[in-house]
Amino acid sequence: MTHETRILQWGIKDEDTLFQEWIESNGILPEKFSDDGIVDQTKFDTFWSPYPRIVFVLKEVNSCDGFSLRSFLYNGACDESGYRNGRPTWACVQRLLVRLSDTMGRGLKLGKDNRAEALRTVAAMNLKKTPGGSIASSPAIADRTRQDRDFLARQVKLYCNQPTVFVCGGRVVYDLLRKTLELAWNRELACITISGTEYFQIEKGVFAFDAGHHPNRFPKRLDGRFVSAVMGAKDLKI
Repeated sequence: MTHETRILQWGIKDEDTLFQEWIESNGILPEKFSDDGIVDQTKFDTFWSPYPRIVFVLKEVNSCDGFSLRSFLYNGACDESGYRNGRPTWACVQRLLVRLSDTMGRGLKLGKDNRAEALRTVAAMNLKKTPGGSIASSPAIADRTRQDRDFLARQVKLYCNQPTVFVCGGRVVYDLLRKTLELAWNRELACITISGTEYFQIEKGVFAFDAGHHPNRFPKRLDGRFVSAVMGAKDLKI
């Protein structure tokens, strides 16, 4: 299956249309583009209700080539052969979701065999859609987000049709996302700090916050902060 066909067959229609335009407008080789976004539409829309839907925002994929982050997460962070890659990041994301699930009584469990179930409840997007490494170059990410700001803003907008919280993997990601959206929309995004967590508002009922660390370096002592930030976003008003 070609990369173009995989994009059109795998994902959500509006995401796929955007990604195809993104590839064509930037002259990116299709095999060098990493699609991302909603892993499972139904679970994304309903699992955490009445609390906001959850979108994790990271810098880039750790891959020499493009690949589908959506299908990777749908399969529990496994590649086509069944090899579990990206374990530090996605095992930690699973841990955060299980902690949130425990608080809400939703039944998610720890363990690699339960990872797909947890990851299918969220969306995930990278600021940079082209290949990267295990250690991201912040200047390169910043340069790419400036170039792609209109496309990134359009992707974010796709997730604003109901209450949603964007969980940014570190302060660099949080600041880049905010700056990117402000440049694309030519308006300042209002901020509010509650219980030590700073949020910026994207749309009514849609907020972003800094998770404190990149997920694969997220200490367990901050899990409670993640839970409080996600649940607290439900009643935020700016």
